[in-house]
Amino acid sequence: MSDQQGMMPAAGAEATYFGFLRSGIWNIQQCQTCNRWIFYPREYCPHCQSPELRWRAPTGLGTVYSMSRVFARDGKGPLVLLVDLDEGVRIMGGAAEDNNEGLTIGARVSARLDNSGEESRILFVPMRGAQHEA
Repeated sequence: MSDQQGMMPAAGAEATYFGFLRSGIWNIQQCQTCNRWIFYPREYCPHCQSPELRWRAPTGLGTVYSMSRVFARDGKGPLVLLVDLDEGVRIMGGAAEDNNEGLTIGARVSARLDNSGEESRILFVPMRGAQHEA
């Protein structure tokens, strides 16, 4: 999140999340009271309202819930995914490969952190040989 894009700078838990990403660490929150995982970053657990949240690394494993290609004027564009992580939260990320063969709704994927551009981002790769979920 940057002022250059006309967006407000991140603050609070959101700033912590993006700070971790810039440092090469992917952490999301888990409530210490009810043990549920939380994403998007918050100050209080949306399930039990506890302020006792800790930052932990997710497994990065999940199932593609939805996907859409965002086309640019040149007809090319990234594949954007909504993935249900095994921890029980849904997160948006990109497809890590140009060849997205086997990447369909219901496909099992694993996440990796990409720090190659200006901003860090979560990318997903298909888990070869994994069973699709119904």
